[in-house]
Amino acid sequence: MLMPLAVVNPYAEYLNYPSHSLRARRDHKKYLGLIRAVAFLHQYQREIQTVEVDGTPVEYM
Repeated sequence: MLMPLAVVNPYAEYLNYPSHSLRARRDHKKYLGLIRAVAFLHQYQREIQTVEVDGTPVEYM
């Protein structure tokens, strides 16, 4: 029932972890993945938008 949509997080550049620790750098990628998974699972509660990439419409949330 879930559609394969791209997930765009406009706030990803503002989410940061300290870079002095390897563990923190690994956790940052996991954190962004968690946000992407939650948005994907709740896609019917999100507004689906469309952008044109190389002449092909691409839906994202």
